[in-house]
Amino acid sequence: MSTPTDPPSADPSDRPVQRLRVRRAPRYEVFLGTGALLGLLVAVVAGSIGPVDPQTGRAKLIGYLAMALALLGGLLGGLVAVTLERFSRRSRLGARGPRSR
Repeated sequence: MSTPTDPPSADPSDRPVQRLRVRRAPRYEVFLGTGALLGLLVAVVAGSIGPVDPQTGRAKLIGYLAMALALLGGLLGGLVAVTLERFSRRSRLGARGPRSR
């Protein structure tokens, strides 16, 4: 019997086997958020380049671009996540076969 002060056994066969589950599905909120942030970054860069209309200013332009490109970036991020999930599901089915259990 081992006591709390005994060092752990160096033999790996003495340890219990743990089964780990690997999550193959992408986290959609991460992809959506990343796409929206990239859209915002593109909007700021695109709105900062070029001439400015003195009546409206640069802030309105960046604001409108930010709304549109953040939405577009989020949609593209979601599309990437769905595509990755389809490929991971297909590769998982191909490894075992669709009807094997």
